[in-house]
Amino acid sequence: MAGFSIEVFKGIRPRITAKKLPIGEAITAENCRIGSGDIEPFLQAGAGIPVKETWYNKTIYLYQFDTASYWLEWNDYVDVVPGPVKDDSLARFYFTGDGVPQMSTKDIFDGGGGGPYPEVTRDLGIPAPPNACSASAGSLPENVSSSERIMSGMVCDAFVIDTVFFTTYPGTGTDNQTWRRSATPTGQGTIRFRMEPEDHYKVTRVVSPTKVALQSASTPGVFVRTKSAASIPGDTDIADEFWISADEQGSTKVAKFVGFAIPEIVVQVGSAGNTQHQLSVGDVIKATTVGGDGVSPLTFEGITTLDMYEQSWGTETINASGTYQLAGARIARAAAEGTATFVINGQFGYEVVRAASDSDTLEDRQYVYTFVSSLGEEGPPSPVSNIVEVLDGKTVTVEGLNTNV
Repeated sequence: MAGFSIEVFKGIRPRITAKKLPIGEAITAENCRIGSGDIEPFLQAGAGIPVKETWYNKTIYLYQFDTASYWLEWNDYVDVVPGPVKDDSLARFYFTGDGVPQMSTKDIFDGGGGGPYPEVTRDLGIPAPPNACSASAGSLPENVSSSERIMSGMVCDAFVIDTVFFTTYPGTGTDNQTWRRSATPTGQGTIRFRMEPEDHYKVTRVVSPTKVALQSASTPGVFVRTKSAASIPGDTDIADEFWISADEQGSTKVAKFVGFAIPEIVVQVGSAGNTQHQLSVGDVIKATTVGGDGVSPLTFEGITTLDMYEQSWGTETINASGTYQLAGARIARAAAEGTATFVINGQFGYEVVRAASDSDTLEDRQYVYTFVSSLGEEGPPSPVSNIVEVLDGKTVTVEGLNTNV
């Protein structure tokens, strides 16, 4: 291996180009005494914080930053270099020869012990975490137990009058906003709503982890309508199809048959009402089983003397005989708007067609994590976690991160 030896140090000769300098002469010489021909430091104030352990030092290095000066010292032969970034605000320095390659900065090298310096260093290279983390997500809506995929406990804040067939119209007397089932002709006073297996419904609101609001997936603004007969006027079986015979209080206007629609319904999920549905707005479900008579499981009963308060009224359209009206009146079961709700009897089973909102995408995910130094330097990733199936936007819990570096 080639080498060179300089035995005499004569100082500097700045007027000579570096390539033509004689042996022993230099371009620069700072803070050194060369009168004897050897390199010797000046012993004077202001040369930095004194070294602590002169008796065993084999390497010293003058570390300067801002207006401060410190002597770094080691009891072994160490190579020290400043960081490669010009005007580095952290004044990084790096060294080898004292174990693994290390570095430090002006913010951490002084650990408060008074020397010898450096007191605090960092090993070069950020290690990879040794173990994988674990990931878990909430159950998907279709993973809810089939025995608990039951919609029940149904309420709505209003009905909408879908169709009205009048016996007497327009009637006489004072119009008002209250409808009531009339005493004659007699009828059972039960509203039955049409629901069949394979009907699809969309989640319009997530009320709570155990309750959602639904509308028909095919008819926006409607959940279900009352059953309809093949022919309305004169149908002797109409008693089971509609709420029969209502009149507007204070008037002789009498409706022989009234059809209703439920705009939106709030349902609880599960037989005990405490099953978390995991559904999101826009998800679509399909009715699989229906209660009651198998076709119209939803009923509203006990309305013989119940007042129905008219919140709004649609445009009236009357046929030539004056006996038919199509309206869009929204009614509530109280004498004032929004003071009570309708409780609907019945239940139905369902299955999830898919999380149908555009932003809900089912993904298979795995997670990794990294260590990051106090300087923002990121190391390599950990081993990958288990695969977790999750809907986009849902919460994933990541555990088991190793924090021992």
